[in-house]
Amino acid sequence: MWKRKTEEDYKKDNALSNFSRGNLIVAVLLAVFAVFVIATYGFVLNFAAGIIFFVVIFALICLGILLFNDPSFFASFFILGSAIPTIQTDICNKCFSAVQSTDNKICKCSGKYEPLEDWKWVEDKEQNE
Repeated sequence: MWKRKTEEDYKKDNALSNFSRGNLIVAVLLAVFAVFVIATYGFVLNFAAGIIFFVVIFALICLGILLFNDPSFFASFFILGSAIPTIQTDICNKCFSAVQSTDNKICKCSGKYEPLEDWKWVEDKEQNE
C-alpha cells in the first residue's frame, strides 16, 4: 500500500544516499577510461595533464551521481548538447492512480495529485503472513 513519507524517510533519502561503493568504482573506471581515450587521441602530453583531466572528469561523474543519480549525466550534457530530462510522475492521494505530471492537480476521484517522491510503497502485513 502507498504511504506518505515521514521526516525519517526524507533523512534516509539525502543526496549522499545515492553514493555507494559501487558508484565510486564506476566513477573511477569511467574517469580512467575517459583519460585513456583522451590520451589515445594525443591530447594529453604529460602525466600532470592526465591527472588534471582525471580529477575534473571524476568530479563531474561524482556530481552526476550525487545530483541526478546518473554517472553519465554531464557526458550526455556536453556530447548531446542537453541532458534528457526525467519525467515527473504524480500520484493521487485518494485512489493512488499515477499519471505524468500535468497542470490539472485534481483527480477524477476528487483527490489531489502529488509528486510520487513524497510517497513510498509498503507491503501489507496480511500479504506477508
